[in-house]
Amino acid sequence: MDWNGLYLWARQWGIQPGEFWDMTLSEWWAEWESKGANQGEQYAGKLTQADVDELLEWTKNGAT
Repeated sequence: MDWNGLYLWARQWGIQPGEFWDMTLSEWWAEWESKGANQGEQYAGKLTQADVDELLEWTKNGAT
């Protein structure tokens, strides 16, 4: 998992560092759906489609 990529993406959305590190995975997904999903295949940092897919699997398996 490229946490640096997730962090960079959140920063592009205007989320402050402290807010990012306090976020749950569910909160990050809410931001993704409201902001990031509209970016199509543009990923921040080194985040890949596989990373996004892995996050989705974590969410489906009850991760927060």
